[in-house]
Amino acid sequence: MSQSFFDSNFWSAIVGAVLGGVIALLAQLAAIRNERKTKEIEKRELQSAHGMAVLTKLARMHKQLKALVTHFNKCKAEHPDLEPWAWARPFAALPLPSDFTSDELVTIFRLDAALMSELVDLNDNYRVALGTYDLFMENRARLITIGSPARIGDMVAHVTWDNAAEREAMLLRASLNQLAPTMLEHNAADEGKIRALINRTTTVMNSKLGTTLTAMVGVSAPAEPLPITKL
Repeated sequence: MSQSFFDSNFWSAIVGAVLGGVIALLAQLAAIRNERKTKEIEKRELQSAHGMAVLTKLARMHKQLKALVTHFNKCKAEHPDLEPWAWARPFAALPLPSDFTSDELVTIFRLDAALMSELVDLNDNYRVALGTYDLFMENRARLITIGSPARIGDMVAHVTWDNAAEREAMLLRASLNQLAPTMLEHNAADEGKIRALINRTTTVMNSKLGTTLTAMVGVSAPAEPLPITKL
């Protein structure tokens, strides 16, 4: 048998090569684990950022609807003798809906698919609420400009119509009187739904992402009323 087979230098080289390979393999595995850990941290941070963006938009919607409901309730209480179209005074211009981005919705879907569906429905309802408000105020302004308004303070008490506009005025008046209380009721219901979704989204993020969020500031506090345009 060859003497080189028993040579210590030969075996030292073999052992060194094996150990070197093992060390390189362990180092590579450690690097892979660190890379995976880094990616997982980055993924959670991105998901948390998306979740916080959703919560911020929900809080903004909640504040606006709560302020609008408070405004209408105040107008109704201050002028109980007026028809709904008259006491429902214009509110300051509301912002456009803060639509959820596709990335935000995908993140919520991966955390809770049912929650994502409710957020999409809510965003649609919020758009409808703002659109209904704009339509109401547009028709209300049209009703007032048809005739010559008589005022009690800042509120329109009644309008003296000319014959040419009488039919249009009566239709607008009936429509607005029906829409005003319905709009108030729906806005109040949507405000409650948003508050519930804020709490649910917070719970989902805490349980799935390990965040330690609490109820967002301003959700339970009364919203500050925005300036009122008086007609």
